[in-house]
Amino acid sequence: MSGRARGVAMVALVFALMLGRLVAMPAASTAQAPSTSRTPDALRRPADQTYLTYPEWFLVFSPEEYADWVRDRPPTDFPFLGHVAAVWAGYFDIASAVP
Repeated sequence: MSGRARGVAMVALVFALMLGRLVAMPAASTAQAPSTSRTPDALRRPADQTYLTYPEWFLVFSPEEYADWVRDRPPTDFPFLGHVAAVWAGYFDIASAVP
């Protein structure tokens, strides 16, 4: 199998895995249980917005990780598909954890 064919097969596998997780993922709700928080209601944000800061920060640090990689290695050796899979896996894990 050529390098290109392996790359296409890997992309297909990553998308199939992501689609499988998406289909199996329960619907997220932004409802919050009443609490005794001292934070005023107007300043509270739903749980999904709190948890979703993880993938946002993952995307913030991705360029730095890539820059560190290419400092010593060729850009073509960077594990792009693994990196994309990691950000989506984190997103789906968080989406399934949000009530």
